Amino acid sequence: MTRPNLLPWRQRRRRQRLRRFLSALTTSALGAAFAIALLGHHMAASVEPQRQANHQLTATIATLDADLAEIDQLRGEQEELERQVTTLRHLWAERSATPRTLGALADAVVPGAHYTRLARTDGAVAIHGVADTHDRVSELMRNLQRTPRFQSPVLKTITGVDHGESGRGVRAATFELSFHESNP
Repeated sequence: MTRPNLLPWRQRRRRQRLRRFLSALTTSALGAAFAIALLGHHMAASVEPQRQANHQLTATIATLDADLAEIDQLRGEQEELERQVTTLRHLWAERSATPRTLGALADAVVPGAHYTRLARTDGAVAIHGVADTHDRVSELMRNLQRTPRFQSPVLKTITGVDHGESGRGVRAATFELSFHESNP
């Protein structure tokens, strides 16, 4: 019995199968590449609006930061102006205080006494002076007590001084007193 040779037929069949397999593999690879490209394009298209929104938000935040910096600068200027206005109001209110104080001191002085030094700090006034006698200093303190502009005069020191060579010369008293100012 003769045997037919099936080898060429099997080889053809194998080649056809291989071609179909390679064709299917190529088609699958191209389909997968196309799907991946399509998916990438879709994702890029869906990310782009978010990127634009982020860019717009970044620009808006930068604008708001600039506005906040300007607001802080304006607040600083406003505080400075308020300090200046407060200072001007204080100066305006106190502009006549010194002449009134000096006028009241001139009215309170008694004959035979005079001031040698006057110091004023934060509503407290310190006076150094010379009087003919201790009684003149007492009279000056009573006058200061009666003046509504001054409160509680306090005599700090009083010393007697001889101005004569024989010891019987003119007798004087140097004094130092202080009091507080009030605004009647």
